[in-house]
Order: sequence, then structure tokens, then C-alpha cells
Amino acid sequence: MTFGGFINRLREKIEEGNNATIQDLVRILVEGPDHLFELFPLTDSLRYKHFGNFIRLCAIMNAKSGICDQDCFFCGQSTSCRTKDDIYPLLPVERILETAVRAKGCGATKFSIVGSGLAPSENEMDILIRSITAIHQNGISPCISFGMLQLGQLDRLRDAGLARFHHNIEASSNFYSKICTTRSWEDNANAVKAAKDIGLPVCCGGIFGMGEGTENRAEMILQSAQLGADSFPVNFLNPILGTPLADRPLLDPREALAIIAAIRIASPQAQIILCGGREVTLRSCQSLTFAAGASGLMIGDYLLTKGRPADEDLAMLEDLGLRPEPANSR
Repeated sequence: MTFGGFINRLREKIEEGNNATIQDLVRILVEGPDHLFELFPLTDSLRYKHFGNFIRLCAIMNAKSGICDQDCFFCGQSTSCRTKDDIYPLLPVERILETAVRAKGCGATKFSIVGSGLAPSENEMDILIRSITAIHQNGISPCISFGMLQLGQLDRLRDAGLARFHHNIEASSNFYSKICTTRSWEDNANAVKAAKDIGLPVCCGGIFGMGEGTENRAEMILQSAQLGADSFPVNFLNPILGTPLADRPLLDPREALAIIAAIRIASPQAQIILCGGREVTLRSCQSLTFAAGASGLMIGDYLLTKGRPADEDLAMLEDLGLRPEPANSR
């Protein structure tokens, strides 16, 4: 079957309410880079069906940096890495709120507090609860990415106004041990399930370009969908000097676009948020990500790497006839 015929069959499958299989995703990932303009009518229509011309704008803050006992090979915050990244404890409420308000001024409606380490201490929980309350009171949707939060911690944060929990599985279950050994893939999945169990929306995606194979990518995409992720944050490895993955090459832009398309086909109703590594990986192809199915952008800087100015992203959306998502959206 030609690739065009395959895409038509896939469209019919999705319209009938059936899910894409791992074989479907593998074919998209393998052949899609050379057939993007046959793929885009399907992925763009799925994006538009569920989100119209609105694009979600998110921002994050590295609120606690370094001294992490986890050995994630892609991250410069691990104590096992030799990087020059900043090291500091959890910042005070005032600094966190100031950054959130500044992000709101740039168009972000979702703001995530991110911290290194396996889980917050009780003192850190107090700061996080007060920060989330203040962010919520300022008309911003507060999110958090702070390690392996326990059910009781999630309950307290939700009661303070937490809007969603962000915890990536990072890679497929078959590949995860090759990029982290201090916790298991199942540990990450259980953290996601705990948040879902108490009714919190969950952002759960990963990083592409860490040396994983095509089937690993397809598996991870399906696993995020099976965990019920409401949003899929898409990161492309931007190698950090001093980490074990420092010598990995960047993905080809067309390969990255096919990955976004596969995520959209696997999770038609999920938000797909483009995050770290998009500028260096996609280069001049960033505007094509929406045709590939992306429905959101992380604006500003990332955890350890620089992003591009928010006004450039806003100008890109305006040029494409797309609009930032309203602040009160789900």
C-alpha cells in the first residue's frame, strides 16, 4: 500500500473511533519524514478538530536547581554529571510569583514550578503550596514538576490550586534503563497514575533523540496515551556538555516533524506542547509543527537551556493566523 493509501486508511480508522497501532506509528516514523505533505492534511485536521486555531502557551521556572541524586543521562542537574549549571535551593515564594506574572505578561496561561531531586521536603512543600496559591490568585494556571510526588502531597497541592501535574516518562519502558538507573519506568508511570487517580490533569511526554530506536519511540508515544496523558510535552535532546549524552547528534527537522505527527495520530485529543530543543532541532521548520499536529508551545527559557524570545513565537502565530489559547481554557 502506498503511503497516501495508508494515511487514508488511518484517517478512516480514527474517524471510526479506533486507535492507531504500534505498527501504524512505526510506519509514520519511518516513512513520514519523506512524505510530510501527505501526512499533514490528517494531522492538521485532527489538531483543528479539537483545538481550532488556538495554541496553548506555557512557561516553566527552574525553581530549584542541581544537587540531584538521580542519574538521568540527559540532565545537567545530576550530581553524577560534570556541568556548569547553577546550583541553588528552592527559591522563595516572591521570586516564583514574580516569574509567573512575567510569563503571564508574555502570553503564557499555564506556568509550571520545576525542581530537581526525587521529591520535595516538608519545608519545600510549604513554599510550593504558598506559591501555587499565589499564582492561582493572580489568574495563572499553576502546574508543577517536582519529582515523585506522593498521593498526600498531590492532594495538598491540588487543594492549594494546582491545575495539573507534569511528570514525563521520558522514554519507552524498554529503553528507559539506558538513560536512568536510579528509578524505574514503572516509578514514573505510578506517579502519573497517582495524579490521575485524584482527578488532576497530567502532562506526560518525553525526550526524543537520546539514541532510542524507532520502535522505542512508537512504544513511548503509545504508553503516554495509555496512561491517559492530557498533554504530551515534546522535547528534542539538546545535548548538554558534561552529561553522558553530550555527543548525541541533533535529530533531523523532518524526523522531528514525523514524531509530532505520530503523537497527534496516537492521541488525537491531547494537547501536544513543543518544549526543549525545538529551536535547535526544527530550525526554520518550526512553523510546520502546527500542520504536524502541535497545539502548544513552551515559551521563554527551558530548564537548563535558552529558548527564543516570546515575542518571536507570538509573531510566528500571528503570521500563521493562529491565536493564543484563552486563559480560562481547560
